[in-house]
Amino acid sequence: MDPQIQSDIYDLIKKYPKQFELGFRMAVYIQIGTPTQKFKEVIIATASYNADIAQSISDLFRKTIDIPITVHQGYDLPYSVGPDSLVIILSLCGKKEEMLSATRT
Repeated sequence: MDPQIQSDIYDLIKKYPKQFELGFRMAVYIQIGTPTQKFKEVIIATASYNADIAQSISDLFRKTIDIPITVHQGYDLPYSVGPDSLVIILSLCGKKEEMLSATRT
């Protein structure tokens, strides 16, 4: 493995406890209402080592919702994405080129 990538992963692992704590504190203030529309699909866009997290989320909810859940890795978004798609961008650092590209499409 590239030493720089290995170093980046190690730094992320060291920061996990604080990231989780911050996430839980922020979640208290998030209010999610009932969707005003039905979605035809869920797309979780992610890159590199975040793909395992996205796949775990997909596996966890696959049996409880009746629409397809797709883990998408790469640039842009799949052609199927439209106004009736729920797109979740998963990025720990928020700087991955692929994720920035996906948010622009």
